[in-house]
Amino acid sequence: MIPLRPLLFTAALLILSGQPAYSFEDQWIDTTLRSRFSDAHSGYASVLSPAYLDNDFQYLWQDETGHPGQAAKKLIRLVRTFIALSPRHPLLEDYRIFLQRSQQPMPLALPRYILANDLLYSNMLARLQDDISKRFFLQSDQDLDHKPYKFGYEDAIEESISTPPEWRNHLTQTLINAGQQEAQEREQRMQALVQSLYPSYGQPESLVQAIEFWQQEAEQRWPELPDLKPGQYIKPGEIQPDWIPVMTAQLKRLRHLPEDYLPDASGLYNETLSKAVKALQAQHGQYVDGVIGPDTRNILNRTPNQRIRQLAHNFRRLYYLNNESSPNYIMINMADYRLRLVENHQTTLSMKVITGGVNSRTPIMTQKLTSVILSPRWNIPEGIARSQILPKAFQNPEYLDQNGILMVDGWSQPMKVIPGNSINIHNYTPKNFPYRLVQLPGHSNLLGDVKFRLSNNKAIYLHDTRGHHLFENRERALSNGCIRLESALPLATRILAMTGQDWNDQTTYQAVVTGQERYMKPPELPVYLMYWTVWQDEQGNWQWRDDIYKKDQLPGEPPVSTTTSLLAEKTEDSSAHKAATLPETRTDVRNAIDRAVARRHADSEG
Repeated sequence: MIPLRPLLFTAALLILSGQPAYSFEDQWIDTTLRSRFSDAHSGYASVLSPAYLDNDFQYLWQDETGHPGQAAKKLIRLVRTFIALSPRHPLLEDYRIFLQRSQQPMPLALPRYILANDLLYSNMLARLQDDISKRFFLQSDQDLDHKPYKFGYEDAIEESISTPPEWRNHLTQTLINAGQQEAQEREQRMQALVQSLYPSYGQPESLVQAIEFWQQEAEQRWPELPDLKPGQYIKPGEIQPDWIPVMTAQLKRLRHLPEDYLPDASGLYNETLSKAVKALQAQHGQYVDGVIGPDTRNILNRTPNQRIRQLAHNFRRLYYLNNESSPNYIMINMADYRLRLVENHQTTLSMKVITGGVNSRTPIMTQKLTSVILSPRWNIPEGIARSQILPKAFQNPEYLDQNGILMVDGWSQPMKVIPGNSINIHNYTPKNFPYRLVQLPGHSNLLGDVKFRLSNNKAIYLHDTRGHHLFENRERALSNGCIRLESALPLATRILAMTGQDWNDQTTYQAVVTGQERYMKPPELPVYLMYWTVWQDEQGNWQWRDDIYKKDQLPGEPPVSTTTSLLAEKTEDSSAHKAATLPETRTDVRNAIDRAVARRHADSEG
């Protein structure tokens, strides 16, 4: 057991400071911390105090000489990963302070100093548990682009940051139990406790290792290609003596060229370099042609620190799926414009998708599939009706009839349809039009032949589309927020077959050609609308995608440099990025988010 001298020392300080005795159990922690770290404060004294008082101040993270164990090192590694989100952001100030203090050499191995160090680690553990439990690092992903739908579905579930589970008592008891074990068992328990704070889904260890790799790369200056002239493209076979040495150095560090490769002395963009550039383009979701334009140049010039930040943000987003364990689910990666249907942990169907545009971003959500609707009607959201449908109807009186669109009064059943010849549409404007619009099933219906309704109240769902030519585009952030599917009918068939009924491609087709709207109850199936801009594929290769929604950043930061074509609408001038200032404190960040939510009045509902 640890001697009582640390406690006696702490008690003496408390008496001299005049602190009231009734709060001793909480105050001794701050006093002990300050014996080594000035101005230190624990917000979790009531959680940590019993773990030490009940075990005669047994160290949890260090041996009796003050040397930290593997659990302490594992904790530091996790903290470093979060700091990689933004090394100077105020949200991470406490994390940086912990890291600095944990690296301070101990002047003397006195029991009170060792105990202060131990409390430092325990306090950081509690802080991480608190932030992860509150989903604190996920709140910056809130879109603000979609209001709750005025006439939400009865089974809609509000997508919000839920009340965090009670973790304090559990952590206290876990630490008490660890302190009662022998050294080896205690170390194993502490390692398991730290490991439980890592994401349970996906590839957290691979992401951390990648961050550490790029942190090593960041120690050396990243070579930078010169600017392209307006309209200039670097093509294979050209002589580019100013480009080839720089590009060769970049491709070597990106592991697309061997270290012993020597560029052509003349500066020829040869076949070997072209092959490496094509591999790089494929790895980043670009058109694979070996031609270097603005997008490929930006990828080559992307610095290690920018890649570190992108990796760290994808690490934090793993926490969205921390408690998900279903063997069957739909996974949509909006940054990759792709959907996968997974059955018994195996991908059985994969397809391209179209996601919300940069002004109507599809929100990150964990959802449930609530119904499959064959030959669906489209209750056109008010924002879309006013901005896209009614202006056309005012120009062409036949537009609504030609496209199978009804004017409907209210939401009563059966629908109260307003005949087109009973009103003068020109007596209204898009803003004061009193009726809602409903598009009937048919060839003109923009939802196509099937709709997959989800459990949110923002009118975000999956659906078929009549615009299949758009799937040929590389950049497919084009919708009003819903997910358009390349192969909606095959997806419907597989999902309905999971109910045990006899569904196949033919029966699905026969059901939709009738044109009769038909609601089908699906099996229990989670639907994950996620946003992965970096991941490791099944072959172990890293895949990188553009941050189309600017989510690889914390509040108040400029986005990571990305390719140019899609984001021109939303990207600010570079001088504005340089002038951007960060909020000063965590409270400032929260207040800024609250103000933004209050100001936001999106025109479109889905």
